[in-house]
Amino acid sequence: MTDHATSEMLAQFVDDTLAPEERTELETHLDTCDDCRSTVAMLAKAAAAERRSEPVMRKSGAAFDATMPAAPTRSSKPFAPGTKLGRYVLGETLGMGGMGVVYAAHDPDLHRDLAIKVLRPGLDAAVPDATKRIVREAQAMARVAHPNVVAVYDVGTVGDQVFIAMERITGMSLRGWLKASPRSPADILEMFIAAGQGLIAAHDAGMVHRDFKPDNVLIGADGRPRVTDFGLAFEQDDEPVSEVTSESTSKPIVGTPSYMAPEQHAGANVDARSDQFSFAVALYEALYGKRPFAGKTRDQLVDAIMNQRIESAPSRGPASLRAILVRSLSVKPGDRYPEMEDLLKALGRDRGRVPRIVALAAIVGLVIVGVAAGADAILRDRTHAVTRTSFASARVQLDKLLALRTDAFVAQADAVFRLPIMQEVATSRDQADFGLGDPEEDRKHLAEQHENLFAADWFAFIKTHEGDVLAIADQKGRLLFGSANPQLWGERATAISAIASAYASKDETYLGVIDAADPVVVKSGLLGGQAKQKLYVAFARAKRIGAKPNAMFLQLVEAGRLLDEVGVGDNTLLSVVTVEGVAEGHVPQPVLLAVNDGGIDEVALDDGTWLAQRTPLRAPSQDSAIAKLVLARRTNVGLSGLFPHARQTFGTLAVLLAAIALGGFITARRLDLTRRRS
Repeated sequence: MTDHATSEMLAQFVDDTLAPEERTELETHLDTCDDCRSTVAMLAKAAAAERRSEPVMRKSGAAFDATMPAAPTRSSKPFAPGTKLGRYVLGETLGMGGMGVVYAAHDPDLHRDLAIKVLRPGLDAAVPDATKRIVREAQAMARVAHPNVVAVYDVGTVGDQVFIAMERITGMSLRGWLKASPRSPADILEMFIAAGQGLIAAHDAGMVHRDFKPDNVLIGADGRPRVTDFGLAFEQDDEPVSEVTSESTSKPIVGTPSYMAPEQHAGANVDARSDQFSFAVALYEALYGKRPFAGKTRDQLVDAIMNQRIESAPSRGPASLRAILVRSLSVKPGDRYPEMEDLLKALGRDRGRVPRIVALAAIVGLVIVGVAAGADAILRDRTHAVTRTSFASARVQLDKLLALRTDAFVAQADAVFRLPIMQEVATSRDQADFGLGDPEEDRKHLAEQHENLFAADWFAFIKTHEGDVLAIADQKGRLLFGSANPQLWGERATAISAIASAYASKDETYLGVIDAADPVVVKSGLLGGQAKQKLYVAFARAKRIGAKPNAMFLQLVEAGRLLDEVGVGDNTLLSVVTVEGVAEGHVPQPVLLAVNDGGIDEVALDDGTWLAQRTPLRAPSQDSAIAKLVLARRTNVGLSGLFPHARQTFGTLAVLLAAIALGGFITARRLDLTRRRS
């Protein structure tokens, strides 16, 4: 035989229905097992009480005494304090249930306070089988040993008075606990799940409570709920529908109408799923402040239950919680949870688990992104340092190149001004300005000067500067000769802003930038009379006799060719940008548009990431900038080497992950009703 005998075998032993060999084996087991021996004694007491033919059996340690004298017949009035019921001394009345009155009591033999439930006075006349029911309750509770079920110590009769001696709970009912102070959904769930464990214990013992409600759950001073009143399922006087019910039928109704399952109302068979329905009604009421089914009369209530017209609930807690209760409130038992344990698992599951996992995954992703960003930041710092060095070197080289070009240009200009033709240009004046001639005469004189510039010494000088444009302008800024197209002359070169600035400058040497596509430049003929998509750096040298220039020598160099002369390597690109935004060089246009003045900017394009810097371009002796110099270097280190816009993507991803993590934890905290909240 195993450690404990089955309840069925023990019941057959009491009823003397065991086979002889099984009885002999069980008697041997009972000699060594106190638990089974106590259970047999309890079952024997219950059987004796039900037959009303044996005296009360008193528990004394591990043995039982059946020699107690008979007691007087029960009175129709409640017992007064001090009354002895068997060996128990009754105290004050603790409460009245559907068919029993509960008294405080004391067991002088065991020096233990307990509660005794006796048949409600006057009820046996209306309910002939009340005695059997109260005995059945004792038998059921005696088989259930669970922390969430009220413990039964003894059962018996004194005369025709049936009583149950059980654990005394110092505390309040679950209904009183709910009314005592506001309870959070987490606290309510925790208490109901514990009470539900008591129901599971009863179901495992083969019992169906049939009347689960907040009044039948007692909460002790230790905060632990215990289910009580098994087998007592009669209407209560305080039920709104009970008055109508008591008028409409004289047959006692098993259960409290508002908490009864549809099959109970229909008089059909009940099982553990009926208790599940009652449990769901009670929990719905506790969570939402009202019962799921409403009706002013019994018929209205039953109609609502049978048609599952569930009252709307306030938005307290997640919708998934209400969905669980709605399933348990199904009309058909088969549509509810298969077992009470399945319902408790659904109620007790961590609703915040999924959003918490999502939040944790987001944090892991955020950490990964953070590590990648940290490594990228280190690489970026190194790349920026290399880039700053490269840009500074390029700028120094360009400044040196401009200085050398300027020095060479000054030397060439001084040599040019020593030519006889240049002496003639510098000393020539329009006679009309002095009233000594007319404009036509001056025009002829300019034509002669233009023709004289075709002299062999001037042309020989031009041929030494192939690729550059050389030009001569007189004291009024009129173009006398331009190597780009010697046949075009006479237009005012000072219409070009860079040339006008050279004439207005106090310095003899001036640098500027000219856009070959500018209509003013095209009209002047300085660059040949046709528009070109090029920029030129203009070197201008004035020949002065007095304060104003008497002649101007110009040398125009293609900006792109000038930039190519700067030895910065293949990685660093240069471009010149005019004030109007016209650019010449190798820096991509999107980079030119995105870069700002000052420090190094990081520009993400579809083809990669660029580091770029835009600074003023000045001549060595000029304070004002003649244009902007843009330096750019493509870099694909770190995140930028993964794919275009990688850094921006990772930044957006970090923000998104942080939002997901925060939202996940907030959602988890809101949904996880099984956790206490401070």
